Amino acid sequence: MSTLRRAFLTGLLVLAPLGLTLWVFVWLFRSIDDWMRPLLSRAPYLSATLPEEGFTGIGVVTAILLVILVGVFANNLLGKAFFGGLDRIINRIPWIKGVYGAAKEISGVVFVEEGSAFRQVIIFEYPRRGLYSIGFVTFESEEEEDESDLYHVFLPTTPNPTSGYFLMVPRGDAKVLPITVEHGLKLIVSAGSVVAEEDLEALHRAAHDLGGHRS
Repeated sequence: MSTLRRAFLTGLLVLAPLGLTLWVFVWLFRSIDDWMRPLLSRAPYLSATLPEEGFTGIGVVTAILLVILVGVFANNLLGKAFFGGLDRIINRIPWIKGVYGAAKEISGVVFVEEGSAFRQVIIFEYPRRGLYSIGFVTFESEEEEDESDLYHVFLPTTPNPTSGYFLMVPRGDAKVLPITVEHGLKLIVSAGSVVAEEDLEALHRAAHDLGGHRS
């Protein structure tokens, strides 16, 4: 039973990124298709010769071309100035700026290959002493290390790591784990069931160190 459960969770880890990517592109295609279809159906030649599948194919091609054109535009000076101005306008609108800013940050983490919002994985006592949580450092002071300095930490929920809490954890109350961010995310999504032997040893050792430090 445990083998079947592990296989199921591993399958989720593999399919989740694919599912997210597919969902984004399906939503984008449907939005563009709903917008383009009435315009295309008004063209006499297209409406008389193209079947339903033809309109769908044109919608797919249009969606791909639109994404490419927006990307090309955003990479030049005029596009950077335009989207920079758009950002400033949206960031002045209450409520909307919060949603837009969060969506932009998440998109950057999801779609940008180089770099990550998460710097390292740490373990700390939460929600009370004797219980340990895994979090991801999003910001730390660049100055000389001091145990009173605070880590800015994202504490994700299981099994959905896109929701969670923002915590400020003193350096002295946390241990940096010698595991990658990718392995840390797998640990969260699998509720602790998918973990390499060396990562498990590092987790337990860090938890014991924190307990000893407290006493």
